[in-house]
Amino acid sequence: MDEWSDKRGAYAIIVIIEGLFIIFPIARLEFNQWAPREWVGHLIIAGSF
Repeated sequence: MDEWSDKRGAYAIIVIIEGLFIIFPIARLEFNQWAPREWVGHLIIAGSF
């Protein structure tokens, strides 16, 4: 059981990281159209980590 939960945890982390790489560029494009510049700056800073 422990081995399976470890694999599931690692898989979840990979999925989250990949999701961020997919979501942040899309969010940046969306925010560039209507959000204040401060918001875009926060997204770019968050996306760079």
